[in-house]
Amino acid sequence: MKSKPFFIVSAVAVSIIFTIISCKDKTRSGNVSNSPELEAHLITQEQAKILATEYENNNYKIINAQRKTPDSKEIYYDIDVLEQYIQYVKAEAKSKGIANVGITIAFGQYPNNGDFDKRLNPNYLGYQTVFLKPTIKQIIKSPNDSLKHLCDPDGIKTFDFGQLSPPN
Repeated sequence: MKSKPFFIVSAVAVSIIFTIISCKDKTRSGNVSNSPELEAHLITQEQAKILATEYENNNYKIINAQRKTPDSKEIYYDIDVLEQYIQYVKAEAKSKGIANVGITIAFGQYPNNGDFDKRLNPNYLGYQTVFLKPTIKQIIKSPNDSLKHLCDPDGIKTFDFGQLSPPN
C-alpha cells in the first residue's frame, strides 16, 4: 500500500517538473507574451499579404509604368544591425537629453548617378528605398488642442543601405 502513494507523488512530481521544463523551452523558442504596446502594432501574415497586394496592384504598378526594369519592392535589413541602430539612437538621444525619440521610416530614391555614397551598391542606382531616421515627437499645447509635431534631432545619424529586392 505504501508504494501506491509514493507512485502517485512521484508521478505528480515528474509531471510538475516536465511542465516547468516545457514552459522554459517555450520561452526560449520565442513564445513569450508581448506588451500591449507591441500588440497594438502587430498584424497577421494574411494582413501583410493584403497590404503587399494592394501596394503591388496600385502604387507599384504606377511606379513601374515609366521604368525599363521593375523598381524595388522590398528592403531587407539584418535584425541584429537594426537592433544596434535602435540602441545607437537611444544612446545618442539620452546623451543629448532628448525625450520622446522614435524612428520614422521614410521613402527615398537613390540618384541615377554614382555620386551619392561609395557604400551604395551600384546596382541600386535609381531604385526606390526606405531609410530610418530618428525623430522627436513633441507635443505643442495650444489653447484649442494638442498638436503632435515630428522633427529630426541634430547629430543623430540616419540608417540606410538595406538589400533591395528587386534587383537582388
